[in-house]
Amino acid sequence: MSETSIPSSEDSDSNNVTHNDAINQKAKYARLISAITYGGLILTFLFNNFIYIGYERTLPYTFSVVQIVPLLIFLPGLIKGSHRTHTWLCFVMLFYFMVYTVYVMSPDPTIVDIIIWVYTIILFNASMLFIRWKKRQIALQLRAS
Repeated sequence: MSETSIPSSEDSDSNNVTHNDAINQKAKYARLISAITYGGLILTFLFNNFIYIGYERTLPYTFSVVQIVPLLIFLPGLIKGSHRTHTWLCFVMLFYFMVYTVYVMSPDPTIVDIIIWVYTIILFNASMLFIRWKKRQIALQLRAS
């Protein structure tokens, strides 16, 4: 008869450490992607309002305030790495997604509209993944203590 090995508690502790490290790494990458796309989205709004079509609009500052201020509200929480801030950012990103989906599906979309639309999709998904992995990280820390 063959002996079956029963995993020891040392094996499960080692396995939990590597699992925790993997979740930490995933959360870190998702947060990095969120930060990059968040910054890219703000810079693209500025570019769109002041350089690309700013000369056609009479008040590019007004458009910038309406587009950028709702995103800047989340900046302190994003810097801290709060998963709740990312949750609320996802709700706000849905509005940007709806507006720019209409622009992209219009007969004559601009390249900037497409870029903003792609940024909203990436930011939403990266933030959702960060939320998921951050909550798992918190749950593992609570279980370990």
